[in-house]
Amino acid sequence: MKRTDELTKLIGSLSKSEKRYISLAIKQQKSSKAHHQLFQAIEKNGDSLDMYDKIPVNHLPVVKNYLYNSILKNLRNFHSESTTHVRIGEILIDIDILHRKKLTDQVRKRLDKLKKLVETENLELQLLYYMLERHLAGLLFNDTSENNLSQVHKKQRELVKQIDNLYEYNGLNDKLRYFLEKKGEIRSKADEKFIRDMTEEALFANVKNALSRKAKINYHATLGMCYYLLADYEKALLQLDEEAEIYAPNMDTNERDLFFYIVILNNKAGILWGLKKYAEAFNTVKKISPQTVLKNSKLKLSTISLLKLELMFYEKLMVFYADTANFEHCIKLIPLIDEKIKEYDKRPPQIYVHPLNYNFAYVCFAAGNYKQTLRYLERIFSYNKEELEIREDIYCFAKILYVLVHYELGTEDLPNYLVRSTHRFLSGRERIYKVEEAILSFIKNKLLKYPSANLLANDLKMLKEKLELVTLDTKEKKAFQYFDFIAWADSKISGRPFIELLKRKRYHPLPFIN
Repeated sequence: MKRTDELTKLIGSLSKSEKRYISLAIKQQKSSKAHHQLFQAIEKNGDSLDMYDKIPVNHLPVVKNYLYNSILKNLRNFHSESTTHVRIGEILIDIDILHRKKLTDQVRKRLDKLKKLVETENLELQLLYYMLERHLAGLLFNDTSENNLSQVHKKQRELVKQIDNLYEYNGLNDKLRYFLEKKGEIRSKADEKFIRDMTEEALFANVKNALSRKAKINYHATLGMCYYLLADYEKALLQLDEEAEIYAPNMDTNERDLFFYIVILNNKAGILWGLKKYAEAFNTVKKISPQTVLKNSKLKLSTISLLKLELMFYEKLMVFYADTANFEHCIKLIPLIDEKIKEYDKRPPQIYVHPLNYNFAYVCFAAGNYKQTLRYLERIFSYNKEELEIREDIYCFAKILYVLVHYELGTEDLPNYLVRSTHRFLSGRERIYKVEEAILSFIKNKLLKYPSANLLANDLKMLKEKLELVTLDTKEKKAFQYFDFIAWADSKISGRPFIELLKRKRYHPLPFIN
C-alpha cells in the first residue's frame, strides 16, 4: 500500500475531536505550514490530484511521510490519558530507559504503577508485569526477597494456565461468532449438528472449568448463544443471567462492562420475543434505549460505544415492530435512524447496519414503496465482497427481495437475469434451502412466463400450499422471519394488499418509542 493511500485512510478515520486536536497541534509546530495545508486538503478533498498543485512544496512524498508520522504521534498524545493501553506502553518505555540507567528506585515506582494498571486489564498484560518483575530481579535484588521471587514464579505459572484456558474458550467463541455472523440462523441439519456438538464440548461440562473472569464470560456467552440457536430459550436465558452477574458490579466504573451488559439485555429481549413474551421483551428493549442508558449511567460513553448502542437498539426495535406488523411505527423510525447514522464520521459497522437496511427495505416493500425498497437494498449491495460475508443471511434474502421488487415494478428482461444470478450466488454459498428453492423456481418457471396474477392463480395456490408444508420444518420456518412469502403469495391470489394480509396475520399493538 502506498503511503499516500495510508495517509488518506488515516485522516479519513479520524473523529471530529481528533481532527481538531491534530489540526491545532500541527499548526503550532515550526515550519508546519505545508503540513497543515496538506492535512486540511486531504481532510476536505481526499487524495485527488488537483489539490497538490495548490500546496507549495518541493518534496511532496517527504511532506506526506512526515505528516503521517506526525498524526500518529499526536494521536498517541490525544489518547494518552483516556486509554489504559497507551499509559501502559508509556510506563514500559520509562522502565526500559530507567533500567538501562540503573535507577533502581525509579524502576520500582514504575513497576508498582504498572501493577495497578494491569490488575483490571487482560491476563496477558498481567503476565507481562510478572515477567518484568522476574527479568529485573537482578537489578532489584535488594528489594526482592527469595520469598517474593517464589510468589512471582507461582503467579506466572497460574497466569500461563489461565491464559491457555482462556484461549481454548476464545477459540470456541470465535468459531461460533464466525458461524453466526456468516449464516445468521440454523437452516440445515449440518448447522444444527455443528451447534449441538459445540454444546457437548468438555469445556462446557461445568462453569468451574473456566479459570478466569473472561473465560467465565466466554463460557456463558458461547453456551447461551448455542441454546438460542437451538431454540432452547429457557436455557439461553439462564446463561444470559449468569453472564450479566459478572458485568453488573463494574457498570458504574467500566465502560466496556456497561456496554456488554447492554448487549446482554439486547440478547435477552430477543429470546423473550422468541418465547412470545412480547410485553416483557419490549420493556427490556426500552432499558437499552440511548436516552435511558445515558440517563442512568454514571459513565460518559465514547462515541463508538454510543453508535453501537443506538444501532443495536434501533435494529431490535425495527425487528419487533416489523414482526408484529406495526408498520406505521417503522415508517416513522426510518428517517430518524437515517439521520442518526449520518451524524457519525465513519461508515457504521455492517454487522449493525445490514439488518437495519434490510428491515427498511422490507417495510417499504410491504407499504408498496418499491423504489424506496431498491434504495435500501442498494445500500446493502454497496459493501465489498469481504464485508458482505458478515450477515450472509441478510444479503441472501436481500437478493431474493431484489428480484421480487423488480417483478412488482414490471421491470422488463432484468428479472430473468436476477433469478439466475441469485440462484448462482445462493448455490455458491450452500444457501439453497427449501423455501428459497421454491420461490426462485416459481419466479423462473411461472412468474416470468405469466406475469399476470390471474393467469397464475393455480400456480400461486400450489406455491402457497408447498410453503405451508415447508413451515412444518422448524429450521425452514425461520426463513419467514426475513420475509413472509406465504402472505405475499396470498396477496397475489386474493388481490388484497400485502401489508393488509401481514397485519391480519401478525398484528400485535406496540407503543411507539421515539
